[in-house]
Amino acid sequence: MITTDVSKYQQHDSPHVRNRATIVLMTLDGKTPTEIADEVGLSESTVKKWRNAWEEDGIDIFPQLEQSNAGSEAQDDDKVDNPSDDEALVDHEANNQN
Repeated sequence: MITTDVSKYQQHDSPHVRNRATIVLMTLDGKTPTEIADEVGLSESTVKKWRNAWEEDGIDIFPQLEQSNAGSEAQDDDKVDNPSDDEALVDHEANNQN
């Protein structure tokens, strides 16, 4: 189920990944970009960008989750240190251009 897959990212170490997951889950719940932006504390523009990325690339907007002996640890390739969701989106879009 998509909701279950996305909700795993709400526990991620990166606040940017957690925000992405929240945006997607609220979108799936039928919330508008304005409602999401108000609740999450991000700009409506950022919310719309991540909604569009989700519509285009689905779960691929998130880093792969890897299993370790101690349980599930999330790895966020090079996006963890990005200072903003906007920069992560630019990186994501650049990596997906043909």
